[in-house]
Amino acid sequence: MNPLKTVLVWFRNDLRVADNEALFKALKQCKSEQKVLLPMYLFNSFETTEPFPYSLSGLSSCGPRRAKFITETVVALSKSLSSKILVNVVPFDLNDNCKELQEFTMKIIEKYQVTDIYLNEEICEFEKQVEKSISKVCKEKDIKLHLTWSSTLIHKKDLPYKDIKNDFPKVYSAFKKKIEKSQTWEEDKEDIVKDCYEIVSKELDEFLINKIENNEILGDIETNGITTFLQSKLFPHKTIEEIEEETKYDNRSSFNWIGGEDKALERLNSYIDSNSFETYVDTRNGNIGSEYSTKLSPYLATGAISPRQIYHKIKENKTNDNEKSAQSMYQELLWRDFFRFLANKMGRSFFFEKQLQPNKKLDYEWIIPTNPSNDNLFQSWCQGKTGYPFVDACMRELNHTGFLNNRGRMVVASFLVKDMHLDWRLGAEYFERNLLDNDPHSNYGNWAWAAGIGCDFRPRYFNPIKQGIDHDKEAKFIKRWVREVNKVTTEKNVIHCPSKLLTDEQKENLKLPSYYCNAVVDVNLPSSFKSHKREKKENSKSNSSTTRKKRK
Repeated sequence: MNPLKTVLVWFRNDLRVADNEALFKALKQCKSEQKVLLPMYLFNSFETTEPFPYSLSGLSSCGPRRAKFITETVVALSKSLSSKILVNVVPFDLNDNCKELQEFTMKIIEKYQVTDIYLNEEICEFEKQVEKSISKVCKEKDIKLHLTWSSTLIHKKDLPYKDIKNDFPKVYSAFKKKIEKSQTWEEDKEDIVKDCYEIVSKELDEFLINKIENNEILGDIETNGITTFLQSKLFPHKTIEEIEEETKYDNRSSFNWIGGEDKALERLNSYIDSNSFETYVDTRNGNIGSEYSTKLSPYLATGAISPRQIYHKIKENKTNDNEKSAQSMYQELLWRDFFRFLANKMGRSFFFEKQLQPNKKLDYEWIIPTNPSNDNLFQSWCQGKTGYPFVDACMRELNHTGFLNNRGRMVVASFLVKDMHLDWRLGAEYFERNLLDNDPHSNYGNWAWAAGIGCDFRPRYFNPIKQGIDHDKEAKFIKRWVREVNKVTTEKNVIHCPSKLLTDEQKENLKLPSYYCNAVVDVNLPSSFKSHKREKKENSKSNSSTTRKKRK
């Protein structure tokens, strides 16, 4: 083995050893050319301290809770690599073409005599600009850059499209129909979903670099803890106490997510091997409990587990009894692929105001507040104080846990866009900062869908009162998160819209806060309430200075 020659594998959103094409191919080269393997992960301090270019909300794109989860995942990866991974903090500042990132990369190449860099390719604009910066350095230093692929269920090379930019469809049904011609649950037939890359731990240990100099960041995390690391390196504008408050575990949470490949596999195995797998198709939009859904999305977002690992586990355990659930979980993975390849097709326009429907005429103009951080309307949504208990419960769960089920996401998105008339990208940016499972493809794809300018050309509206009644009839979820309304009766569904269905005297006796006396915007009661005789004079009132028209 030539200790002077090194192959660098650069981890990003692929924080696992198993089924990692970049790691697999880098190790293969080390074996054939007798070179050493240097794994590396860089925390991006720019995304935790500054709003991204084109941001509407002014929010940074990664908050403390998600940063903590990522850090836990990096620490777990380090253990899998016998602590032989270079970890550092560098700002990926797009405003200066990632200058500091380029300078850091040059230093690493020179210091470790790097001949090749392996990188699992990403799709969205920011990640592509980072890749261009790395490519520029590689060209200057005569280093070979290998872009591999590990983020989707269907490998990019196996897609039934010759040209993704021109041939990939803009609607999911067309994509699904094309893929299903080549997908099979039968073990003895060729499947469009390929097998996972298998990496032998003994071989990996043999070729890992022996010593990494000045690896203080990893040592700092291991010695002083994650919270101290977050405050000193990623959130210097926050105090330790603020970070602890924003990242602490809330016992109302449906699941206690801890980052890491081992935790991801543990959850996958326990869920598929339990009775919960069989009932997934019926329970996946549940609100309370750890078993109503897989809870794997945060692990997919960090790359602690691959979609192929999940798919093959489903395939191995599929039976007649759980067939519908297996198919439903597979469809969720396929939707995830669809948004990724759609983002690849559209490039920067994936983040534009009207995304897939640039010529669509809106019924009203979406509002972008001058200062979103001080805008009463937007902040009422962010804080879960809109006056609609189901919306508020959903937003508070998001804020306190970093998670929200799929139904809840659709409801709060519809409310922001269709009832508040705010620009959908404000909501997407807020989700991006706070969701543990954020990835830009699914996040922006789903928000555009909810706004009616994405991959579904049909109008969509989720009445927040009706949604609460349909999915939380007894208000158990609402009472879990919105304690202000715990004494409001559930009879005649009053708790789902106290501002309209309680008298002023009842509101006063219950000591309800102002937003449950007069909701921030007016939403029509569902048709099931038409016979309700109580009409409130305050129906047209709003805490917002902007008048909003009713939504049907």
